Amino acid sequence: MRGLDVRAGIADLSQVDAIEVYDCFTATQYMAIDHLGLTAPGESWKAIEDGSITMRGRLPINPSGGGSTTTTVSLLVGV
Repeated sequence: MRGLDVRAGIADLSQVDAIEVYDCFTATQYMAIDHLGLTAPGESWKAIEDGSITMRGRLPINPSGGGSTTTTVSLLVGV
């Protein structure tokens, strides 16, 4: 979260209610969890397994459902 947090005036993730990330690939979600600092690098699977990113979790990620529910079919290149 380095950089964006400073510009947004956010001291740490406890000040964030939820996060929407562009999840064009499954791996993107894992990378976002790591890069946001929710888990240590390479341990994003733990946040998924323990429910940290669900609506009732510590930091909900993509409560809208993510790209699979909001992306238009025309953007699904190769399908």
